[in-house]
Amino acid sequence: MKPIYRRTSWILLVLVVVLVAARAALPYAVKSYLNRRMQRMGDYQGQIADIDIHLWRGAYSIDGLRIEKVSDKVPVPLLDARRTDIALSWRALSHGVLRGKVDFFDATLNFVDGSGKGASQTGKGVDWRQQLQLLTPMRLEELGVHNGTVTFRNFVSSPRVDLKMTAVEGSVSNLTNADRRQGRRVADLHATAKVLGEASLETRASFDPLERGGDFSFQLQVRRIELTKAND
Repeated sequence: MKPIYRRTSWILLVLVVVLVAARAALPYAVKSYLNRRMQRMGDYQGQIADIDIHLWRGAYSIDGLRIEKVSDKVPVPLLDARRTDIALSWRALSHGVLRGKVDFFDATLNFVDGSGKGASQTGKGVDWRQQLQLLTPMRLEELGVHNGTVTFRNFVSSPRVDLKMTAVEGSVSNLTNADRRQGRRVADLHATAKVLGEASLETRASFDPLERGGDFSFQLQVRRIELTKAND
C-alpha cells in the first residue's frame, strides 16, 4: 500500500473512532446538561433518568422525567412521565424552518390543594413555556399526550379529595403559526379522557399561542356520568 493511501486509511479510521465515541457520549452529556438546568426552576426541580438519541430521525427520548416541588410538604410529584419523545419536523426543515413536536407517554400530572402555599401544588412559580423550550432546542409546533393521567387531591381534608382524569389522549397543534393579520386563533387543542370512573370527556379549543390570556374558544362535553360516583 502506498504511503498516501495508508495515511488516508488511518485518518478515516481515527475519524470513525472519534464519531463513534462522540455518539456514545452524547446521551450522557445531554442528560447531565438537562439535569443541571432543571435544578434551577424556581419552586420546582426536575430530574431525568435516562436519554436515548435517535440521530437517524432527528429525535431523542427522555425516560423517567420527574418534576417535584422543592418543598417536601407535597407527597406526589407535579409531573411523572415514563417517556417523552422530542422529534424534529423534516417537513418544516425542508422549508428551512427548525420546528418539532413533543409527545408525553404515560405521564401523570398532579395538582394538590393543601393547608397552605407550601403544601399546595399548582405549577405556579415557573415559566413552563421557557422550561419546555429547554427540552426542545427548536420551535415547538405540536404537543401530544398519550395515556395520560391528571389528578386533583387534598391529603388533609376530611374526607380526602382524590379526583382523577385517566386515559387522556390529546394534542395541541399549529403552535408556531399564529396569524394575527386576520385576527384568527390558529392553535388547536383536542383531547379525550375518562372522568368519575368511565364517564367520557371530550374537549376542543382554539387560541393564539403567543398571547397570555386573550381571545380563545373552548368546548367541553362529558357523557355517561354515574350519579352515585359524582355524589361521592
